[in-house]
Amino acid sequence: MPKPRMKNYDLSNVGGRIRKARIDASLTMKELSEKMEVSFAYLGMVERGEKNPSDKILTCVSETTGVPLDWLQNGDRVDEKGSKQNQSQAPHIADIDAALFLALIMREDPSVSEETVATFLNVDQDALKTILDGTLKFDPAWKSAFTTLAQRLKIPDILSKLYVIESFLERVEMEKMDSALIKAIKSSLSEKFGDEFTWFDEPHDYQGYVDIRESYKGKGVPVRSFTFMQKSTTTRWNVAVYSELRGNMLEQLLYMLKNPSDNIITNEDNGTAYIDDTCDIRNEAIVFIKEENFREALSFVDKLGRSSDSSPKVAIMHLNPDTMLIECEAI
Repeated sequence: MPKPRMKNYDLSNVGGRIRKARIDASLTMKELSEKMEVSFAYLGMVERGEKNPSDKILTCVSETTGVPLDWLQNGDRVDEKGSKQNQSQAPHIADIDAALFLALIMREDPSVSEETVATFLNVDQDALKTILDGTLKFDPAWKSAFTTLAQRLKIPDILSKLYVIESFLERVEMEKMDSALIKAIKSSLSEKFGDEFTWFDEPHDYQGYVDIRESYKGKGVPVRSFTFMQKSTTTRWNVAVYSELRGNMLEQLLYMLKNPSDNIITNEDNGTAYIDDTCDIRNEAIVFIKEENFREALSFVDKLGRSSDSSPKVAIMHLNPDTMLIECEAI
């Protein structure tokens, strides 16, 4: 009697998440190891937590099984309310877009015709038409038929294609959000300083970009950076967006902005320093996603003393990513 297929996995470690992704994609260890171009034994050690996979291996698993690379690397995230967000869980079957699912089936398997689909779903042609145009939503009675139809596909190949599409759509969403963000920053700076601002259209590599709506407990680096030009003074404004700053990172950042040294030149002959008058004046603006960071920044600046009339100028902002509204203060 063959041994039952084991489906135990520990999602707290990367090996367990790889195992879950493989099983959910209906792949055997042999099939996945071949796609990863590693030995069967090595994959077994990875899934048991005896070996740590490289980024290349994780990327291959992600592309093959369709699960997010970030989930493979980091597992479940915890939101601010303390609830887990399992990125590997598929939506409930009742949430399936029936029209999209059936269109995908018929696109990937030409042998599946509308007549075939109608037979599987036990509906007439008129009902099928309402399903395919999206009017009729998913019926739980179709679960078995949908499963049978899906098994006609090369599921790993489909998941890989969908992963590429998902990545593309995420990039489009980021570009859309960045466009709104640029517009909001430009409007806020114009209102605060009573001047016209223009944005330098610089290319962005969205690979690895963090969604500004998510908490990012990073290393004190901005999740977005933009450059604007103030029209009347032709001065450059460097704008950095921070999702979240922890500990003394915020104070260190503000202290450096309040005490700029970018245009101080040291004479190598005698060690003296002087101001280079030929350097462009660069104003700085910091955009905080977390309102708490914004309030902390204002409190810290008040301790240092504000100098909004100084040059270069510094501004801090709070962005609500849901409404794209910005609160701005010159410091």
